[in-house]
Amino acid sequence: MKFSNIMVATAILAFVASVNAEATSAEDCQMDYWRLTEDLTLTTAQKCEALVTFSKCLGQFDADEGKESLLFQKNSKTCESYWKNDEPPSVRASRDNMVMTVDNAKDIEFHRHRRETISVFTMNEKITDLLATVEDLKAQLVSSAAATAKDLQGKLDAKSDELDRKSRELADAFDDKSKAIDQTVADLESKVDDSVKSTVKQLTDAKKATDTQLNDAKKTTDKQLADAKTEAKENMDALAKKIGESVDTKLKPGSKVIASLANTYHSNPKIPVFRVGKWHTYSNHYSWLDGNRPNGYGGIHPSTWTDGRAKADQMSNDFKYLQRLFTRKATASTFGGTICSEVYGQRSSTTGGVCGAIFRIKNTGKSSIGWNPRLTMTSWHGWGEEASISLNGNRQYSGNCENECHFNQQFSIPANSAGNRISTVIFISTSSHDNGHYNQWRTTVLLFGDNSLALPDGLEYVDDLDVLTGAWKK
Repeated sequence: MKFSNIMVATAILAFVASVNAEATSAEDCQMDYWRLTEDLTLTTAQKCEALVTFSKCLGQFDADEGKESLLFQKNSKTCESYWKNDEPPSVRASRDNMVMTVDNAKDIEFHRHRRETISVFTMNEKITDLLATVEDLKAQLVSSAAATAKDLQGKLDAKSDELDRKSRELADAFDDKSKAIDQTVADLESKVDDSVKSTVKQLTDAKKATDTQLNDAKKTTDKQLADAKTEAKENMDALAKKIGESVDTKLKPGSKVIASLANTYHSNPKIPVFRVGKWHTYSNHYSWLDGNRPNGYGGIHPSTWTDGRAKADQMSNDFKYLQRLFTRKATASTFGGTICSEVYGQRSSTTGGVCGAIFRIKNTGKSSIGWNPRLTMTSWHGWGEEASISLNGNRQYSGNCENECHFNQQFSIPANSAGNRISTVIFISTSSHDNGHYNQWRTTVLLFGDNSLALPDGLEYVDDLDVLTGAWKK
């Protein structure tokens, strides 16, 4: 680089040398900068060169708000190209420390070996195989039990038919005996009393014998039926034991996995599970992110989120846009959930921090059920940002929360006649009011208060966003 004033150039070189060798504090950097810039003959290029050197000098020490403010005030659009001049990376010793210096966006990479992880997909395949085996064993047990019951019923029917047959035979025999006796009595009516008494005795003995035969036949049949029931029960108990041992053997390798799943939202639909999305919209270096295209931001342009007061219900009516934006799966306690609680600085009113959460909630009843969570949200209309809530594409809330809003939101979760309707609920917070023109510190808060995630009876959390297709506004 060429300068018109040789003495000034020499002074700048001396300043650079002092940065690399003599400066012991941020105060030294500022004093050197002031001494150099007292010369009113400096060209714009020389001023920019001095400003870049001042910035690199400050980079050696802890941040000093006053010095950084001076650096910001002295910067200008004309110096932009000087910030882009790269120097070769360097490693040096300074004040008993090793200092590594890399200009602008040049990267520093470190490499290490990684340990191989266990595949969740392989584990899922094994669990699926185990569940299929369980269903097959259940089917076998049902089939075997049905066959055993059918066999037992056949035996019972056969014994019952045999008892009926014997009863009919005995009844017929009794009828025959009675007829014979009656005939004998008729023939002997004219005989003496001794003959009558003998005939009566014969009749009494015959009846007694018949009763004895009937009782003996009944006892024999009852015993056969009891023996058949005992045998059938023993067979069913043995079969159940055999099937149980087989199921236990096949399930044993996955018992720990199944036991661990029993304590998660996979087995308990009252444990909160949801998806989270966090994003900014604008780069002061090159304008709106992703060329201001909407597909990666719920079907809404980044500029609309932070300059056009976009709302949750305005996102595109297709689950693929929600799946693309809300990529972080999260769980929480029913006591509540702190989704976002962030403070950040920015140099422009254009960008903003956005935080959202999406829930899928099932109504297991046949009429709507109320849910009234306590919320903390942020936004600021002054810079075109909105806090909003949507239920199935309907706007439930939108507002200006420049210094945080604390409120309860009343929902009426709809139902259907089958008792299985699932609703989509989306919460969006943007950023709060800034605290100054040059020091724009802002916050983004989305928080569910005490017991807000404890769903009332009849409502359950569902984790199905990965497999959904089609419209979500319904």
